[in-house]
Amino acid sequence: MASSPSLRYLNFSNNNFIGPIPNCSVSLESLDLSNNMISEEISAEIGLCWSLKTLDLSGNYLVGKIPTSISNISSSQFLTLASNDLSGQIPSEIGRLKSLNWIYIDRNHFSGKIPEEVGNLVSLNHLDLAWNNLSGQIPSSLGNLRPSLPLPVGKQAYSENHLSGEFPQLIIELQNLKLLQLMLNSFTDKIPNAVASLPRLQVLQLWSNQLSVEIPNYLGTQSDLMILDLSMNNLSGKIPDELCHSGHLVTLGLFSNSLQGQIPMSLNTCKSLEDIHLWQNRLGNDEGIVELDMFSNLPNLRFLDLSYNGVSVSSSINSSYTWPNLQYLSLAYCSLKEFPRFLKGSKHLMS
Repeated sequence: MASSPSLRYLNFSNNNFIGPIPNCSVSLESLDLSNNMISEEISAEIGLCWSLKTLDLSGNYLVGKIPTSISNISSSQFLTLASNDLSGQIPSEIGRLKSLNWIYIDRNHFSGKIPEEVGNLVSLNHLDLAWNNLSGQIPSSLGNLRPSLPLPVGKQAYSENHLSGEFPQLIIELQNLKLLQLMLNSFTDKIPNAVASLPRLQVLQLWSNQLSVEIPNYLGTQSDLMILDLSMNNLSGKIPDELCHSGHLVTLGLFSNSLQGQIPMSLNTCKSLEDIHLWQNRLGNDEGIVELDMFSNLPNLRFLDLSYNGVSVSSSINSSYTWPNLQYLSLAYCSLKEFPRFLKGSKHLMS
């Protein structure tokens, strides 16, 4: 590439190249080597690619650290190193890339803290640090980022993050936030009421943390909220009536908490609901009963799990009624006395 001084765009994605990454010409603006088999380190010479606006090395087997020289690519707008075997700390020098709009370094083995300098990327729209081994708190400097920023900083079991501390207050400053994923970390304390003031929030996934106290009453008042998953925390109290106030909620995940009391009847008017995960809580009315009738007006329901709530589940639903799209129903340890007659018409039931 260095011998082709006029070359501006190069796309060799989805091939079987094994590396190393070739030196690029000073005129090159876009380099896409994604989904190959490159297993080398990223050379410090990547910093000589001054004109690069797009660099995509995702889906390879790259090892080692991100070279600090990457900060020399000052015109870079799109950087993705996702799905590799990179490790070490995220270099603070990355904060010099003031033109970056997108940065994806998820699915690697980065460790240590998120550098404060990430907050200097004032043009950033998308930041993905998920599925790494990052620890510590989310730096307050991230509140400087553009308000449309989706902020996924979760983890999965094979490559973890260990972010901790109280729920990050800086999130509240991102008023145009659409996607917030902080699942599988160690955040503690309560979910602040101000999260309900994020008017464009569509996805809120905080499952598998150490959040406690009650679910904020106004959490469901966002006009766009579609996915809410607070499962596997230490939440207590009742399920708020307002969770589906927006009328757009599709997935509700609250399983494996310490929630108690009656399931709000307002869920029966939430016709957009498809997936309801409420198992392993202490839900039920004063008599310890959950009536399936309360879900009878949900035509799109596909998944319903009420297991392990220590209550009895009963139904007076007319046998002619069916959930036409129901695929999964779990009522384990619910003291059923007879097979639910309404299941006879559930043509899509799989489990």
